[in-house]
Amino acid sequence: MKKTNFKLYLSSFIAMCIVCTVVFTAVSKLQAIELSPANNDENFYLPTYDVIVVGTDPEGISAAISSARNGLKTLLIDTRNKVGGLFTLGGLNSLDMNYYEPNGSRYSVLLTQGIFLEFLKDTGSWKSLINGKYSRDSFDVVEAEAIFNKMIAAESNITLQLGVDYIEPILEDNNIVGIEVFKQDKIYYVYSEVCIDATQDADLAAACGVPFTVGAETLNMPEQMQAITQVFKVENIDWNLLEKEVKAHEDYYQAWVNNYSVWGFWPQLQQYKPLSSNVKVRGPNIGRQNDDSALINAIQIIGYDPLNIDHIAQIKEIAFHEVQNIVEYMRGTIPGFAKATFAGVTEELYIRESRHIEGEYTLSIVDVMQNVDFDDKIAWGSYPVDIQSSDMSNMGYVLGAPDAYSIPFRCIVPQTIDNLLVVGRSASYDPLAFGSARVVPIGMAVAEAAGVAAAYAVENDMTFREIAYDEVAIKSIQSTLRKQGAYLEDLNLSYEYKGLVSEPAINFFYSIGFLSSGYDNYLGLDEIAKEITFYNALINIDMRTQVDFPFKNYVYKSIDTPIPTRDVVNVLWQVLGNDTLIQFEDKVATMRSEGVVSERMMDILLENQHVTKEILYIILYEFYLYNLQFV
Repeated sequence: MKKTNFKLYLSSFIAMCIVCTVVFTAVSKLQAIELSPANNDENFYLPTYDVIVVGTDPEGISAAISSARNGLKTLLIDTRNKVGGLFTLGGLNSLDMNYYEPNGSRYSVLLTQGIFLEFLKDTGSWKSLINGKYSRDSFDVVEAEAIFNKMIAAESNITLQLGVDYIEPILEDNNIVGIEVFKQDKIYYVYSEVCIDATQDADLAAACGVPFTVGAETLNMPEQMQAITQVFKVENIDWNLLEKEVKAHEDYYQAWVNNYSVWGFWPQLQQYKPLSSNVKVRGPNIGRQNDDSALINAIQIIGYDPLNIDHIAQIKEIAFHEVQNIVEYMRGTIPGFAKATFAGVTEELYIRESRHIEGEYTLSIVDVMQNVDFDDKIAWGSYPVDIQSSDMSNMGYVLGAPDAYSIPFRCIVPQTIDNLLVVGRSASYDPLAFGSARVVPIGMAVAEAAGVAAAYAVENDMTFREIAYDEVAIKSIQSTLRKQGAYLEDLNLSYEYKGLVSEPAINFFYSIGFLSSGYDNYLGLDEIAKEITFYNALINIDMRTQVDFPFKNYVYKSIDTPIPTRDVVNVLWQVLGNDTLIQFEDKVATMRSEGVVSERMMDILLENQHVTKEILYIILYEFYLYNLQFV
């Protein structure tokens, strides 16, 4: 496992707890934190809070508000000096919204209701509600911080503690009984019944020994993680000219604008030449601020470890120079930017991906693309599966666009620790499902459920693991969430490839990240398969699964050349490491007898000069299953 910012606390604790009050630099309207110092007599602890929520990103705030509203004495704690995390410190001010559009209806339903909707309305978005959609999808980060502070201060059960030096878990068997808090060379102990990890990287869970994977590790590519972004600020934009030119020339700029956001300009930005070899630039998301400045998400930094403090410092150094160069470039290419000036970078980086904790269940990309409605659902999402660039050879892709899928409670129950929940992007999602489930509105909906579950656990003396498999408990939590305004309707949704003979093959190729059906979920199953499709599929099977082909050097003739059926047989024979001088008929007979490809698929191959993508996917899936038996 990677080194974390937390150190594992293994000592035992003590006879008598002397409860004292220590005042930190917390929000003035909130009560001071209550801390228990330790001595060295025997193993003993005194619960000071019902729940401790570590991390004040939007997910942590949502979890704390939810637990407080359900009667829990809640500590919300962070090493940072202000709340809002990715929104306020990272400058991610363009929201990734999640809607569901019932069949035959033009009216959209917001899936991430509840506490996220409260925040959204406070930004003024309700004033521009059109057919169920909130057209204000960017917010002012200063205003967002004020909204979050107001929401926290409104809850008398929340104690907010900011600016501690660092935090470590206090463990007892398979429970976290509290946290060690370090502040100004002093150590304090804070105890609770349950804990919620709302840190971006699941730092608390990792320090507790919860197993996790990193990046695309489950696809045999642990070094690949979605790109890291430095958001930057620009002033002196001519917004009237920008809006006028974009609306008049959408096709040229491939850009779109509303009252608060501008996005696109890929044709213009793809001509930009980065200063650093580890930097790529995408079409920018431009979020307008109340002072008419803009926060811009455009830069992608590749090949660094987001869990490495030294790497973070390097990224910031690289980004600071790169974004100033980008602003200079945008002056000559983006309308309204002729007099734009660079006004700094955000305090924190926008880190999309790091750890994926291993939970009681891992949400899969197949779950997402099949719009699964889980019995233990705690939230819905629908954001397109956005796989941002993970190496310098690609610009990322949209794997697909689900109608709506649910997140089961089991995804936030980590293995090994019974009274801990993990919310946010590092919950138990596979690295492809994560492309959708990572977005903050979904995270806030999931975190709200964590707060409700914390109250249920405390009130009923149950572990989260017990709750995860208790139907009565889950239904009670779901009922409370609905009362709080969460959207948890039962949705029996189909999907584009349901019932096809190729469905198992499609699921397999989705699961290894090979299929990319885009925003319209188009798979092109009836299209004639090209050589490049065949070749890339073999590479991906070999690289991203447990199988290991003896021969890997097949070279395609042309990316536009359909793959002849005889070549399919010959190449599969070659990939298995067999003698290529064998007669074609003998290859076919051997492959039939050994079950390399099924009789039905072999017949289809021999009956046609070329095959469709659907048939090719089935054949290659059978080929994978044949090889899997030898792993």
